[in-house]
Amino acid sequence: MLQRRGSISWRKAFEYSIQVCHSLQEAHSRQLWHRDIKPDNIFIVREEGEEVAKVLDFGIAKLGDQQETSTEAGIICGTPEYLSPEQARGREVDGRTDIYSLGAVLYEAIAGHPPFEGDTAVKVLMCHIMDKPPHLKELELPASIPEQVLELVMWTLKKKPRRRPAGVEEFWTKHCLLELLHC
Repeated sequence: MLQRRGSISWRKAFEYSIQVCHSLQEAHSRQLWHRDIKPDNIFIVREEGEEVAKVLDFGIAKLGDQQETSTEAGIICGTPEYLSPEQARGREVDGRTDIYSLGAVLYEAIAGHPPFEGDTAVKVLMCHIMDKPPHLKELELPASIPEQVLELVMWTLKKKPRRRPAGVEEFWTKHCLLELLHC
């Protein structure tokens, strides 16, 4: 959808993100970290006339403290444009890694491009580690997007995991409050 349209409305992006959060909550409650949240792994299907976002491809998921098998500690796995700083460094991850990646997807859905782009994967990874993403307020976006929505997306993209939402519940609770304010 993003490849065809470039961007989608913030409301539609957040509707899908809440559905993704529900899937991630199910995984995170089992200590399962997806580690590759990106547009290609969020599939939009029709169920009973409604569009529903489904999370696909748990191929590089990590189960809590389980020893690495298909990937080794210190090895970077995932898609560069959506990797959290801790993933880009090859460090331990938890659910906040998926929140960062979901934030990068939301950023792209609203802005029409991911927070960081570059000629090489290494350049993109270094941006995730070193650079602050351009704030959505600084981009030429529709004025109808509430500032709180932009701030919520930027909150998910904090470099330090402890500065991001602690879990998907915190993210979707904050989102639901915003939705009530802007209906």
